[in-house]
Amino acid sequence: MRTVFFLLLSIISSFTQAQDINCLVLEEAERHLGGGYNWSSTGVYQDLILGQHKFMSKSKSGTYCSGYTFNVAFETLKRLDVLPDSLSPKIKRFQHVWYGIPAESMETQCVLALEEMGWGCSKSFKEASPGDFVQFWRNNNSGHAVIFIDWIKNEKSEIIGLTYRSSQKQTNGIGVRTEPIGYGTKDINPKRIYIARIEL
Repeated sequence: MRTVFFLLLSIISSFTQAQDINCLVLEEAERHLGGGYNWSSTGVYQDLILGQHKFMSKSKSGTYCSGYTFNVAFETLKRLDVLPDSLSPKIKRFQHVWYGIPAESMETQCVLALEEMGWGCSKSFKEASPGDFVQFWRNNNSGHAVIFIDWIKNEKSEIIGLTYRSSQKQTNGIGVRTEPIGYGTKDINPKRIYIARIEL
């Protein structure tokens, strides 16, 4: 019985920790709104600092999706005391993979970035929770990096849309948006949605 008790305690503790981390993600994600959208420069909404070193400079021309979500992940991981105090190739690799720069990261981006560093893992549609990171692709092959808020479901409880927070033209920078999931040209491709969660 004691073994079962401690096992249940461990599971509950892990679940609570995951929820706490997602709350930190959402807290950071909601600090900023608008600010303009511009797919250039770093895409981040503030200077990113490691110890006494500037890792990335704030984008003066507005944010974009990869920069915004990376900024949120960076600040969350910093609050969790995960990031080093100095610049390193490891952190630069993390940022490059998050942005989909290496060929092997182009499809899943944030998922591979967190898994490769050992700071998170992929999640299924059923496991998705507010504060998770998502990389998705539409049927026209345009993509978007976002922070999950909720699924939109029909009367049969089938997932037909995604509500998220990110940086995009439609919200003039950082804001909340909902897009349909389906098979229309501009719909999100249901087979190309990748969900990641920070888990330590």
